[in-house]
Order: sequence, then structure tokens, then C-alpha cells
Amino acid sequence: MHRSGTSVAARLANLVGWDLGNQLLAPRADNPKGFWEHAGVFEAHEQYLRAVHCTWAHPGTAAEILSDKSALRDLGSRLAAILQRDLKGERIAVKDPRACRLLPVWNDVVADLDIRPSYWIVYRNPREVARSLLQRDQIPLSQGYLLWYRYVSEAERATRGARRAFMDFESLLTDWRSAMRETWTTLGLPWAVPEIAVQAEIERFIEREMRHHHGGDAPERDALLTGLALPAYEGLRRGGPAGSEISAVMDELTQRLNDYDAAYEAIRSQWARQNAELAAEVHALRHSTSWRLTAPLRAAATWWRTII
Repeated sequence: MHRSGTSVAARLANLVGWDLGNQLLAPRADNPKGFWEHAGVFEAHEQYLRAVHCTWAHPGTAAEILSDKSALRDLGSRLAAILQRDLKGERIAVKDPRACRLLPVWNDVVADLDIRPSYWIVYRNPREVARSLLQRDQIPLSQGYLLWYRYVSEAERATRGARRAFMDFESLLTDWRSAMRETWTTLGLPWAVPEIAVQAEIERFIEREMRHHHGGDAPERDALLTGLALPAYEGLRRGGPAGSEISAVMDELTQRLNDYDAAYEAIRSQWARQNAELAAEVHALRHSTSWRLTAPLRAAATWWRTII
């Protein structure tokens, strides 16, 4: 998920030996230490989202995001070309939060290229993420909570049965050594670079001040936070790096969200029908004989209001 420490995680993976490619996005004011993200992957994801009339901040369902089969095939072809052209080594890494919602495509791509992937799912307190999105992008808190859940739950579902590890961004800031060791042990991957050779650079890169928004314990009544995002976050923390029992937690919460979606869709459909009926009535009225006959009266009333 965006604003969750994925840039820090990608840089650390790079420092311990994983290749991110040489076409990285440039740093920006909101991420001055860099995104550590392949520009081609970023643009491929963005092009797909534009094709389905979405942005990364669209909180719709996975079915909506993955709705255009032709565009999905094009995306898969572009991603495969990037991997074959720019990321051909034994230890490669790809980072883009948008991938959370597009992992079914990635799964097909790496399978076709006979690559066995490892997934490092970095998450952060949803309160902190939502407040960061509010400040940077003016995204309402409720939308931020829903986005957090969509990204995290879809990443969890799409990586079931694969080699994966979960990590709370807080643990990386608190004790990067333990967090990294636990992650790489869970993934069964070796460090390609000795820790002693990179620890100074890692410590210069990680700063406590990178965490600008703190979750806190202040009560919030938003149902998307208390009924969805926080239970998922607590389940992730209980599950540890291996994500013990997190799938059952996510399944239950996703079913709850699907029930909300169904209720909302029923309300939206009813509103749409009522709006269409009203529009039809207005159209009929404006094309009626009485409307034409009373046109001079309406014109006179408008003129009168302009002079009094």
C-alpha cells in the first residue's frame, strides 16, 4: 500500500543484494530519499489503470480493477518485456504499491517466465496511512481506510501458497536488523551482501523521522476503520512474518466488505432508477403543451426579478 514504507523496504532489499534495475523513478518532495521503483513498471501499471478509467486511489473492487481482459494481456506483455530486458539477474526485485491490485497479472507473468517469486508484503498502521494520504493527496480518511484494506487484502489473497513474508513498517524502523533477518529467514533467501558491509549505509538511510504520522489510540468511529482496517492490521501483527492464520481473518473481513458492497449497490441502483424516473418526468414536462404555453409567464417572472 502507498505511504506504507515500501520505498524503504525496496532500498534495503537493494542494499543487501537485490537488483532493482537502472531505470528508477526520480525522488520527489513527498519521497526525497527515492521511490526505488522501476519507471517502466510504474508506467505500465499507470497505463493499465487509465485504460480501465481508474487511478491508484480508486477504492473499487478487484473485479472492477481487473475488468479489461485485453488491457490485462497488454500489461502482462509489457511487464514480461521489462523483466527480460532490464531485470535478468538471479536476484531481482520489483516494487510498486499498485502491484498489490495487479498481482494476478504478475503471477501469470512470472509463471510464464519460469520465475519462482518471493513476496515481501510491507504494511503499516492504517491510521497512519490514511492520515498521510489525507495530507499528501487530500484523500478523505474513510477512503484511505478502504484503500488500505483493498491493497493489503488483495495482496494477501493473490500470494496464498507462494513464498511470502509480512512485515510491519514499525518493526523496520524500530529494529531493522531483526526485521530483515526474520523476513529473509521466512522467505528462505540468503543475504547476497554481508550485513557488516551495508549496516552503516542502512542506518544512514533509515531515520525515525521518516515516520511522520503516528497511529495513536484516539478513538475514531469510522466503520471502515474499526470494522475492517484495524481488525486486519491486528491480524497481520498477530500472524508475524509468516502470516499465521491471516487468510482466515482476511476471508471473514472480505465477506463483511462484500456484504457492505452489496448493500451499497442496492442503494445505488435504487437511486439510479429514481433519478432516471425523475429525469424522464422533467423531460416530459419540458416538452408538454402546458410548458410551451406558460413560457411567456416564466420569461416575465425572470425579467421582473432582474429589476426589483
